[in-house]
Amino acid sequence: MITVTRRNGTAFALNPDLIERVEATPDTVITLVSGTKYVVAESVDRIVEEVCAFRASVLIASAHPAPRSRRSDSDPSRPRRTEPMDKGTIIGIGVTFTGVIATAILDGVHLTSLLNPAAMMLIIVGTFGAAMGGLMFSEYKIAFGSMKTALTAKVPDASNLVDVIVKMADRARREGLLALEDMAKEIDDPLLKEGIQMTVDGTDADEIAELLEARIAAKKDHDKIGIAFHEAMGGYAPTLGVVGAVLGLIHALGNLDDVGALGGMIASAFVATLWGVLIANMAWLPMSGKLKRLSQLEVANMEMIVEGVLAVQAGTSPRMVEQKLRSALPGGGVTDAKEAKAA
Repeated sequence: MITVTRRNGTAFALNPDLIERVEATPDTVITLVSGTKYVVAESVDRIVEEVCAFRASVLIASAHPAPRSRRSDSDPSRPRRTEPMDKGTIIGIGVTFTGVIATAILDGVHLTSLLNPAAMMLIIVGTFGAAMGGLMFSEYKIAFGSMKTALTAKVPDASNLVDVIVKMADRARREGLLALEDMAKEIDDPLLKEGIQMTVDGTDADEIAELLEARIAAKKDHDKIGIAFHEAMGGYAPTLGVVGAVLGLIHALGNLDDVGALGGMIASAFVATLWGVLIANMAWLPMSGKLKRLSQLEVANMEMIVEGVLAVQAGTSPRMVEQKLRSALPGGGVTDAKEAKAA
């Protein structure tokens, strides 16, 4: 920041990164990028000297940074690691499976009769094969990786990202955008890091928004692969179960001479249908829903980051940045704000 004096003798600090031009009319008039004008007592040459001295001090500070102590978990200078694994999908699948098994036992069904290797192979292998047929070969890795994501996903800590952005907005207002260069090196989130680096480099706001929004669009396209893969398996599994039932009935009708075994063969034929419907509704479709929700949360965080980066570049008040970003969090960020104030 540089210090300038109004015509009435009062001094105030001004962020030199927000200055668009300085002119003598003959009074010295400072015009900001926002269009705001200030008439000051200093000469144009004096303002230029102040700005040059400020930028020189920033460059010196960035070239010889003060040693930093090891970051503690409570230090908001970097985004914290994501929260522990979300267990919602695993719990839901477990509850569903338990309900099915309990119902079978209460109905007097022998559980061993449900373990039909041929039927299970048809459902599992056939479903994977049919779903893979709807993908490009290069997308297989993404599709299979999404299965792990659905079961072991970690929800990003959006509240902590707000803390980081607010801290950078405050520092940019006090020391200028160049002061954010060392903070950018400590950021873990790749989108936020890229946005702040472009801000420090002086990239135009429209270009920053365009590039970051392209990253968001690419993220959405990436997530659609895993979602479509699981939705396809949820649709194919019951159909393949019907195929298994038809194959079982063909086998049973081909052995009508063995009347005593006919009932068991017919019952076995419907095991494939059971597994097809069960796996589709117990696993594939819920996992698809989980991937959709995760994608929504991650995209919302990325959009919040874009808004925060643009606010930092524009020199928006840190308080206004915090209120704006926290209002986009689930519940409006009320709980997080109270916890932050209490801390």
